Amino acid sequence: MSAYQQMVSDLTAAGATLVAVSAQTPQFTGKTREALGITYLLLSDTDNHLARQYGIVFELEDELDQIYRSLGADLKSVNGSDSLTLPLASAFVIDQDAVIREAFFNLDYAQRVEPEELIAAVGRV
Repeated sequence: MSAYQQMVSDLTAAGATLVAVSAQTPQFTGKTREALGITYLLLSDTDNHLARQYGIVFELEDELDQIYRSLGADLKSVNGSDSLTLPLASAFVIDQDAVIREAFFNLDYAQRVEPEELIAAVGRV
């Protein structure tokens, strides 16, 4: 998310607006925004309602939940949901008519589309 902060001006220059969506509650999303110094729009998708519409939600195995908990991350609390679901790491380029023109996905939440790839995709729309 910090890498995307650095490209906000490039996206703006390309005529795009960066919007990020987090599975976290608004409270935790605000803490993330503050901790990372994010100035672009960061929205909360509690219980993954939007992510479900995009078909990018997956269920965590109990073992993975236990690993998260051992690291101090209580996903049910942070995400404000009793379900153990998360959205895939993803990015979309959506045109002014609300049509998805480019989509990027990764099963590894730590691997996101490179900022340069996203800027190039915006240039193709």
